[in-house]
Amino acid sequence: MKNYSAKEIKNIVLIGAPGSGKTTLAEAMAYEGKVIDRRGAVETNNTLSDNTDIEHEYKRSIYSTILFTEFMERKLNIIDCPGSDDFCGSLFSAFKVGDVGVMVFNAQNGWEVGSEIQARYSRELSKPLIGVINQLDAEKANFEGTVESIRAASRVKPVIVQYPVNQGPGFNAFIDVLMMKLYRFKDENGTREELDIPAEEMERARALNQELTEAAAVYDDALMELYFEKGMLTQDDIRAGLKLGVAKRDVMPIFCCSARRDIGTKRLMEFIINVAPGPQAAPKFLTTEGEELAADETQPAVAFVFKSQIEPHIGEISYLRVIRGKLTEGMELLNTRTGNKEKVSQLFAVAGKNRVKVTALRDRLIQGLSKMPHSAVNGDLEHRLPGNVSFCFEGVEQTIRLFVELHGFGGFGSLGRWERGEPDGFAVVAPLHVGYGGIACAYFPYGEECPPVDERSYVADSDGDGVQSHLPRPGGGICVPIYVGGVSFGFG
Repeated sequence: MKNYSAKEIKNIVLIGAPGSGKTTLAEAMAYEGKVIDRRGAVETNNTLSDNTDIEHEYKRSIYSTILFTEFMERKLNIIDCPGSDDFCGSLFSAFKVGDVGVMVFNAQNGWEVGSEIQARYSRELSKPLIGVINQLDAEKANFEGTVESIRAASRVKPVIVQYPVNQGPGFNAFIDVLMMKLYRFKDENGTREELDIPAEEMERARALNQELTEAAAVYDDALMELYFEKGMLTQDDIRAGLKLGVAKRDVMPIFCCSARRDIGTKRLMEFIINVAPGPQAAPKFLTTEGEELAADETQPAVAFVFKSQIEPHIGEISYLRVIRGKLTEGMELLNTRTGNKEKVSQLFAVAGKNRVKVTALRDRLIQGLSKMPHSAVNGDLEHRLPGNVSFCFEGVEQTIRLFVELHGFGGFGSLGRWERGEPDGFAVVAPLHVGYGGIACAYFPYGEECPPVDERSYVADSDGDGVQSHLPRPGGGICVPIYVGGVSFGFG
């Protein structure tokens, strides 16, 4: 693999409501970048992203998956996130290390509840958005209705870059009003031809090109003056203006796609490479003291671990983003949260279960490394030299709500194992999915203050660990607010 510099990298997060086609789009991107030579499908359980047994069983993403693809001499780091809010911890941790969100919409449904939830997360973390209207080959696809729903609900203004010529089951062509070309696809492997815009579509294409030009010009005085002077802007000028608008979260460029048939994937990737904010233009990471940490390859390495999981025959794999400097095999790092020293054993570029061994990780790369037993999610790793100052980053905090029903003492509920304690209370041993691909086990003490279990009980912080729990009588629900690894969980 080529050794990419920070300016040759884009870190994107695929988001959207359940069933919008994020995993299929990630598969098409990997195919176009020659990471895989054959596209899989969610239905046949052979995609790069959904590669666990539980994801195969339910035909949906449960965990975030890290992938990469190489295109136009650039590297795209991709995080494919679950659409369901039940697993939003994965989304939040991905946004922590990603630079731009690619929001995927189902052309049959438009703006959904899941779209609103994920748009709120992007707003809270100030992440720019690019919109992709997928499944335009569906029988009930409605491009115009989807755009209108986005315009009505989104706080980021949608601006059309592409629109379909023949949406529906026969969809195979769209008009790109930035390039002012019609793209027609010959097969389901992304083979396309570039044609002139038909006369019957020219009026609409010119009107949308005018809107796109005005949207780009408003963010730069020089571009505005040039637009007033000539009445038009070049493609490069429009890209430059859109780059500013996207980075400010003022505009959301809208693209056409059928990820299942690999229609529109290349043009989307070209736009991401040319316009989407990269690591150098993205907001700098802040330490817990509010200090900005700029990317600088000459400085000691600093990295942030955002995901950890156990893999058969390998052990624990930690996924991290290099904030500053360069990581190499054999380097000794300091976990600034625990004070433990970690030694880097192996470094990989990751595409789902596929891994490409690398010898070094540079500024702003999202990668994986193995066998770091003390490295926890939300942990900060630093290569320390004499006189270095330690840095610590804020962890991801998110609330996940589930409902648990008890079936009596000693029984198994839908979440974990319930054990009887003293006559006046009971204890809970609950395995909690943290949302980063790992499992955290939390023990809830019943405490001395617990009243009889036939009434709704309150358990105080009896052991001083900061955990306070509400426990109902058996047969009811349980509401337990806790903090694990920087993530807030509320069960109710």
